Amino acid sequence: MKKVFLVLLLVFAFIHCGGDGQNPLYDEPTLVAIDSTNNRLFILENNGVLHIVAASDRSSIGDQPFVTEDREEAIFDLLPSSPIAMAVEAQDTSTKIFIAGKQVNDENQAVFNRILVLDFDGITLSVASNSPLIFEDSDTSTTDTDNIPGGLFVDDDNNQLFVTDLTLGALYVFSTTTGNLLNSVTIAGKPNKMALASSHLFVANSSGTTSEQVITVVNTATLATTTIDLNIPTNDVAVVSNSTGTVLLTHRSDEQEVYIQLVATDFASATGITSSDTALQDGLLSSGLGISSAVGSLGITSISDGTIFGYVALSDGTINMLTIDSTISTYSNTTLSTATDNLTSIDIYKDTDDVGITVYMAAETSGDLVYTDVGSEDVDARF
Repeated sequence: MKKVFLVLLLVFAFIHCGGDGQNPLYDEPTLVAIDSTNNRLFILENNGVLHIVAASDRSSIGDQPFVTEDREEAIFDLLPSSPIAMAVEAQDTSTKIFIAGKQVNDENQAVFNRILVLDFDGITLSVASNSPLIFEDSDTSTTDTDNIPGGLFVDDDNNQLFVTDLTLGALYVFSTTTGNLLNSVTIAGKPNKMALASSHLFVANSSGTTSEQVITVVNTATLATTTIDLNIPTNDVAVVSNSTGTVLLTHRSDEQEVYIQLVATDFASATGITSSDTALQDGLLSSGLGISSAVGSLGITSISDGTIFGYVALSDGTINMLTIDSTISTYSNTTLSTATDNLTSIDIYKDTDDVGITVYMAAETSGDLVYTDVGSEDVDARF
């Protein structure tokens, strides 16, 4: 019996090390961001460590971790210890990286209203000349230490970075090339995370005020807005369009619910998509009906035939894979199980036609990088 127990113990140790006998690669991975153009996956940890690997096969780009206290020390000192959001943009063969979180201003105060900007050319990582980007209110009676970002999102086509301000109720538009503040849009309430589809930016809002509990849709060309009134506070969104229309996933911030909606062509309303499973609700996953624990992050993409796949990452390591037919008439849900904990961030590696290939997720508590091919029921993790 002792011999059997020892064998099982060794097998478990082998599996936990990723199956290659190496030490675990990650400690507290919390955010992932992908530059599909240049095939780069960036993994940021809570402890100021940054990894850079190939998004196609997870092979290392240079020595890993790329940034630690002993390697790239100057950048390590700038990385927030508790990052809030990360977004990346391909600029030719280089990648521009935007990171939000607690940083220190010139008065040595802890602030959240600064966006660290890094440049990576495939070999060298450096601080961009226009870093940090600063967003601030016009209230002279308070300092800017009270400005907190709700999310970051890059519009690659228009070279714009969008930043939501949770405390002020504003959306800022920065140039990703110059770093200049181009414009701002007032969004009453607590604007949070964002997603982009069909040149329209969808902004979640976690306000407790009923009139502000809308998804604000911003036309990225004109900055004109419409609102989708779901009458619930939301803190995360994911959107994608195919030839039929636009699908919206959003997380209700005061409940463990994910809404699955077809957006109207005027971007001013949405309706729940019918479930093909009578055991589930139309247009909604909820606790006990598809949702087994706290919702961590959302992701969505389409494939070449127009089929849409949505991903709902949960704190217990479970992934809900939503399959929405190309006509956007029905959805089904498949539960994918992993041996990980606290899935916190999702990004999707895509091909040149914007078709999803691989979904990546950070499992913060268990220290794993979770990945699965789009549409597959097989899930792997790199430890």
